[in-house]
Order: sequence, then structure tokens, then C-alpha cells
Amino acid sequence: MHQIAAACEARLESDAPLVIVGRTDAAASLGLDAAIARAKDLIKAGAEAVLIELKSSPELLDQIRIAAEQLQAPCMVNMSIDTRLMALPAHDWLGHGVSIGIFPVLARSSFGHALKANLDRLRLGDIDGLQHHSLSAQDYADILGINQIEQWEQRFGVDSPEAPPPRKP
Repeated sequence: MHQIAAACEARLESDAPLVIVGRTDAAASLGLDAAIARAKDLIKAGAEAVLIELKSSPELLDQIRIAAEQLQAPCMVNMSIDTRLMALPAHDWLGHGVSIGIFPVLARSSFGHALKANLDRLRLGDIDGLQHHSLSAQDYADILGINQIEQWEQRFGVDSPEAPPPRKP
């Protein structure tokens, strides 16, 4: 709870928008009731939303709904833990108690899959396939917004990074 209080104080001292999300992993070892109790303590400490880390189970959707009803606070849910959650259209989330859905495994597994496939292509000498399944330098720059970053740097006079000054002995 001390971390939540510290984060809330830091938020008050900052102009940056910041949402404090409390998290508990207690459901797996202590049960849903204990996790909800801990989540309530996180809310009392200042958390604006909570994440009760749950495991995939036949009761998962019921557990999420129960937690949302008892907490009366936005519930963040790791949607990657169960295909039923991944298949829920966003417009149905609130009806199941999900205020904020996150997919933390999606990027890692997608990148890993693409990397493995392209490493296999490289190993087999399939350079055409490798190029066909890779981003061009321009596509990469477009996705990352490199042009917008460069325009911002020019607008605000940001110099390109220089080598750090030599260290004094």
C-alpha cells in the first residue's frame, strides 16, 4: 500500500497525466475474496483502478464480474490469460466487468513468432521470403513515426545527440 500512496503523492507533484493502478496476485494463492480485500485496500490507498491477476479457469468470467461488482472501481484485466477473454469484443468488456483490457503477451508472442519464422527463412536461404515478410526501412520508419519525431525535433530545436564529453581523469 505504501507504493500506491507514494505514487499518488508523485502524481500530485506532476503535471503529467497519471492513472494509479493497484495490482494483486493474491487470487492464485489466497483465493478471490482475499484478492478483492487487497484490491479494496489498494483503492483506499489511492489506486484509481485495480488489476487482480487471475488464472484461466472455468469460473474466470464470473470471477471478473464478482470483483468488478464488489470493488466499484475500474478493473484492469490481463486479457491474454484466456482465449475467451481474447475473443471478447471491446464493446462487451464492461458487461463482463472489464474496464481496461491489456494484452501483455501479444507483443512478445507475435514478435517471437515473426522472428523465428524469419530466422528459419534466413537459415534456409529464402531471402525473397525473408524480404517479403519483413518491414522495409520506410515502413518501419512510418510505423514508429520517425518523420513526426524529426519534425518535432526541428520545430523545438532539438539537436541530434552528440558524443558525451570526454571523462576527466
